Amino acid sequence: MKLTDDKIRWIIRRKADGGMTTAQIAELQGVDQSRIRQLWLEFRNTGKVPAIKEPGRPKRALSSWEEDKILELFASYPSNAVAMEKMLKQQGINISPHDLIHRTLKDHGLAMSESNKRGRRKWVKYERKHTNSLWHTDYYMMEDPRWRGR
Repeated sequence: MKLTDDKIRWIIRRKADGGMTTAQIAELQGVDQSRIRQLWLEFRNTGKVPAIKEPGRPKRALSSWEEDKILELFASYPSNAVAMEKMLKQQGINISPHDLIHRTLKDHGLAMSESNKRGRRKWVKYERKHTNSLWHTDYYMMEDPRWRGR
């Protein structure tokens, strides 16, 4: 279960009251006991209730010079972001990954998002909710006479 700021405040209040054990709080919130201890330790060290941070790596912003180079290249060679990344690399300008180029093109109305390419595929090969819900086997006839018929 995902913790929210309200749930973290509730956890800290329950730990501070001493009315519930770490195991009881963890079970009620659907998280590990180690996560409860981690939150409590951070609260004790700082005196502030821990806040949820934004997940993932921070987005890299392009400089205005890099943006100008992308727009200039698109004006002379209108193509996709992957091709433009290679062309820029040949010029000695490393703007990687190509998502940055695509985002810049989208911001200036030169590219668009394709809704068909977004989101999860409806079927993924050999992927199931439970581990043993699907078994895949192959058979092979061995040439070695010692194994014939087995």
